[in-house]
Amino acid sequence: MAVVNYVLAGMLGAIVAIALYQERVSFEGDASGRQAPVVKHAG
Repeated sequence: MAVVNYVLAGMLGAIVAIALYQERVSFEGDASGRQAPVVKHAG
């Protein structure tokens, strides 16, 4: 059972890490995405 618990904990940790990483990336992408078109249009 220890192995099963270790695998489950690893999967949960990976899911949380991926969720946090995607949240950070999408947030930064939103910020740069809003600024990029403005710069292109102004230029």
